[in-house]
Amino acid sequence: MTIEISVIIPAYNAEKTIGRCLDSVLCQTPEIEIIVVDDCSNDRTFDICKEYQSRHSNITLIHNEKNIGQGLSRNKGIEAASGEYLAFIDSDDTISQYMYGDMLSLAYRGGYDVVRCRFKRIYGFMASRIEVSKRLNNIEEFHTSKEIYERLLPQFVGFLPGQSMEKRPPWSACTYLYKSAIVKDKNIRFASERVLYSEDMFFNLDILNNIETYISTDAEYYFYIDNPSSTVHKYNDPLARCQKLVSFAEGKNQDIIKRVYLSVLNSLPEAATQLIYDSSIPWGEKKRILKQLRNEPPFVTCFATYPIHELQFYLRAFFVCAKYNFVTAELLCAYINIFRMWIIKQFRWRRDIAHLNKAQRREKNER
Repeated sequence: MTIEISVIIPAYNAEKTIGRCLDSVLCQTPEIEIIVVDDCSNDRTFDICKEYQSRHSNITLIHNEKNIGQGLSRNKGIEAASGEYLAFIDSDDTISQYMYGDMLSLAYRGGYDVVRCRFKRIYGFMASRIEVSKRLNNIEEFHTSKEIYERLLPQFVGFLPGQSMEKRPPWSACTYLYKSAIVKDKNIRFASERVLYSEDMFFNLDILNNIETYISTDAEYYFYIDNPSSTVHKYNDPLARCQKLVSFAEGKNQDIIKRVYLSVLNSLPEAATQLIYDSSIPWGEKKRILKQLRNEPPFVTCFATYPIHELQFYLRAFFVCAKYNFVTAELLCAYINIFRMWIIKQFRWRRDIAHLNKAQRREKNER
């Protein structure tokens, strides 16, 4: 029997969600193998996976003797995989029952190297009430490496002011199928997120540099479960990521350079937000970290060349504070942005609930 897709699931202390995740993968139509990499969990994650393995012969369970993180755990899954395509899913998320069947049908249209879908953000309590509204819509195809470099690569490194983030391909590796032979032959692997933040983005950049064909759909097959109560707010140092991005931009066209520089600059308010959330760091240390970060070479380069006046008001205010080392004001801007994002999130939550209830009432009336 030919394995069509190897689904790799890194899991750490996921006893509350791993069963739901596995159930959504087990109902897929293609011939799949499921590789769960337990990252030295200290709850019942490993035992739950063992129970599933005893009932399903297509589940392989790998146990890490020590905790190594999601990126390196995914690499262990890649080494063990035997499928024609590779897929990844996080242990607290789920997927549509149509995801891999529909994506594989796209892959087989022309032996595509990579297939991409989109994700839908779902609030935790709605996880059992989700479905795909549109399947295989807005198909886009790329057939040469030149076409991928000129049209697709710029979208992966960032976006320009005024452009909607909704139209940018997702960085998350969980929304893709990758041809296994390319990943293994080119030795493309994930960096450790403890060393290089945004490891999915750099994995995908390596992929784009080594493929000839790519096909995508805007169908939202992957369900990212947003559960704020389980979120760990921890500061991730963006310096290594930004250094690698600036290095990547060297010798590229102006479009890519501008996108990279904006992505680097956006790392500063993101860092400020993470510092505010991270209660383990004293206030004085937060200010020192942010001030030191601002004076690192990648940020100095981007501040010197990027047209700050093109940005939206919040970012302009933050960067003016950063430019003149008003660190307390930077953190205040981050506080304001946290409140702004909370309001937006509340609006989206209420909107999604209203749409879901409306759809259920319509379905009930049709019966």
